[in-house]
Amino acid sequence: EGIIVDGQKAGHFRPLHPMAFIYQLIGAQQYFIISLSTLKGLHSAEAYREHLANHQAETHRIIRETLIAN
Repeated sequence: EGIIVDGQKAGHFRPLHPMAFIYQLIGAQQYFIISLSTLKGLHSAEAYREHLANHQAETHRIIRETLIAN
């Protein structure tokens, strides 16, 4: 939380509630981790690997668009 607040004070991060943002990320990651075995069972190996890569890319995009000040 302190890193986000410090970044906000320096003008690097958008105004948001740090703990709410952090808990949203944690919740999304926990759900993703829990669902991995289901995803693996539903999709081909190639589709599963693609989903993993897409999830990581989307997570990074969400962090950039939500947190980083332009």
